[in-house]
Amino acid sequence: MTNVICSISKGTHRLGDAGLPAIHTRHRAATGVYTEVERVREMISKLQNHSGAGSGRARVRGQGLVEFALIAPLMIFMLLITVDFARAYSAHIEVSNAARAGAIYGSRSSAFAHDVNAVRAAALRETPSIFGKAPQVIPTPGSDSDGYERITVTVRYDFEPLIEFPGIPKSVQISRTVTMRVIG
Repeated sequence: MTNVICSISKGTHRLGDAGLPAIHTRHRAATGVYTEVERVREMISKLQNHSGAGSGRARVRGQGLVEFALIAPLMIFMLLITVDFARAYSAHIEVSNAARAGAIYGSRSSAFAHDVNAVRAAALRETPSIFGKAPQVIPTPGSDSDGYERITVTVRYDFEPLIEFPGIPKSVQISRTVTMRVIG
């Protein structure tokens, strides 16, 4: 800190690291002019008011932390819902692809349509597992109302969310049924 020499009614004082002398308010009131000591004191008091625990800046930082603490659980909850929705949508696409692949295989000929193990294997080749668990494939050969042969393949998968949410069951069954006419 630089040393400031100023004159006050009781004599000359040297300002340094030791602190500031008391200011006589009579001098300022009488002259209306701030002495150098008063200016330095004013600057120091402004600096003290803008730093420290009670300052506005510290309160803003604390306010941000409180707001984050209140919003963070909600944001994490929303993130988990989004992840589970994406997983469920992905599982639905996989179930649809497996049902379609099994029905396409069975629609090639009457022999293929009646070989339910081969139809099941074709569906599982398309989707062997969804999130580590194999779907259930149910092929059903038959004929429609016009007498044409058809193959119906139903694929089911029990989707389990990562996190249990209130109002959502522990397991949700995703199912897709595809029916195709046998060509050959």
